[in-house]
Amino acid sequence: MGTVVDVWLGLRTLEEVEALEHDGTKVIELVSDDWNMTLKSKRDKIIRGHKKAIPDADAYIEKVVDRSNDAYGKYIEGHPEKDVILLERELTMSLAKDEYRQRVDNAFVSGGEFEKGVDENKDKFMRNIKTVLAVVGYSPYVYGAVEKAKYLFKGLYAIFNDVVEGIDKVEVLDFTEPLIPNDEDIPPCIARMNRYGRQVVLAIAVNKPDSFITDKIATPFNNKISGILNAIKNPNLESLSIKLEKNADLNRWCFHITATTPEGGT
Repeated sequence: MGTVVDVWLGLRTLEEVEALEHDGTKVIELVSDDWNMTLKSKRDKIIRGHKKAIPDADAYIEKVVDRSNDAYGKYIEGHPEKDVILLERELTMSLAKDEYRQRVDNAFVSGGEFEKGVDENKDKFMRNIKTVLAVVGYSPYVYGAVEKAKYLFKGLYAIFNDVVEGIDKVEVLDFTEPLIPNDEDIPPCIARMNRYGRQVVLAIAVNKPDSFITDKIATPFNNKISGILNAIKNPNLESLSIKLEKNADLNRWCFHITATTPEGGT
């Protein structure tokens, strides 16, 4: 067999994410501002969708009160006073129909509770987005290992070469076709890489040793991903492998992607 792909795609630490800049501005600030503005810009779309789903009091009774009581009835099935409880619940919720609609309308006015909630949850969003930036990235500001891997899977080697950086290592890249030819087969790989990559980043953040990451995260990922690759790899490949490993030269946890062809193959 001949090796045609041998690439290490590095995972960033949360500290590295916090230090990233784009045109002199911290990337996490740019992403946070994008998120804030995007959500607020969808305010009108959200309220239109809500009013379409629940346009009047009758719809509120049907879609909120009745459906809620149906679900709650199953929860208290067998209770000796089930009917009494559900009747009181129905009457109380029905009484609140006008208040419900008014609260929804007030929440989505400019400067209302919806926008306040977006602003107040900005810090919580940023805590979550840091791991996404470390593993996936956020184009065009930063490209993570998972995004780079997607370019390899799709055979977009020119784009891949443009986004490879110092946290990565390309040993061999001598293949011109997609590693995974069917687009529908790529998301399951991406989802697993994202999940386990984020676990590695979080483990590093809480100072877990490499042995912990190997045993608890890397080995389970490597075993699970190997089980699906043979069925979805390019048929011109003899083998395709994706492993979570620590690269000694980079001193960094990486997704190590390798591919081989039969001797004399592509």
